[in-house]
Amino acid sequence: MTGELKLSRQRYGPKRKAKARQAGDWPKHPLALVLVSRGCSYRAARKIVNLIFDEIRLALKRHEDVDLPFGTFRVVSAASGTSALAVRATTSVFKQRYRVAFLPRERDTSGES
Repeated sequence: MTGELKLSRQRYGPKRKAKARQAGDWPKHPLALVLVSRGCSYRAARKIVNLIFDEIRLALKRHEDVDLPFGTFRVVSAASGTSALAVRATTSVFKQRYRVAFLPRERDTSGES
């Protein structure tokens, strides 16, 4: 028959809960997908990428420069500025002592036409 509608079956019982997602998992991490394309499992690739970012974060906490092929991340003292933290009715204002600066490398354009 033309014009006939098919209705989907109604599910009975408890609804399935959504799987908890990790911070770097939504959407699939693009750097992990590069490793997957080179033969790694997604789970192992995600662990590798998260490990790299954790090490970068820890190095910055120790005030070490993080040198990468495309530039350098460096912790510098904040020139000025304050942040406000509201806790219930009280507001605390404190000065930010440090920030992370990115210093990009010069691109090598000698091979490009």
